[in-house]
Amino acid sequence: MKANKAKLNYLVDALIAIGFIISLASGAILLFNADSGYMGGRNPRFNQSIILFGKYTWKEIHNWSSLIMAAGVFFHFVLHWNWIVCMTKKIFKREAKQLQCDL
Repeated sequence: MKANKAKLNYLVDALIAIGFIISLASGAILLFNADSGYMGGRNPRFNQSIILFGKYTWKEIHNWSSLIMAAGVFFHFVLHWNWIVCMTKKIFKREAKQLQCDL
């Protein structure tokens, strides 16, 4: 049982890491190339290609990778909920100092 839980934890953590890296990279690309706004249709650089994709595509990549990361964080909390509750009790209640909080 612990081996399956360890594999599941690994997959969830990998999902979070991949989502974070993609979100970080796409966010940096959007941040440093943010001057290609719409300007009433008069901007010739509006959807100019930025490292393989246009600005709209980078925004979509950024949004979806951020949602994937958030979903991974949610599942991470679900998987570790018992540990979170146990540690919270251990920290805030004096009589619970002897609790054993295992993952």
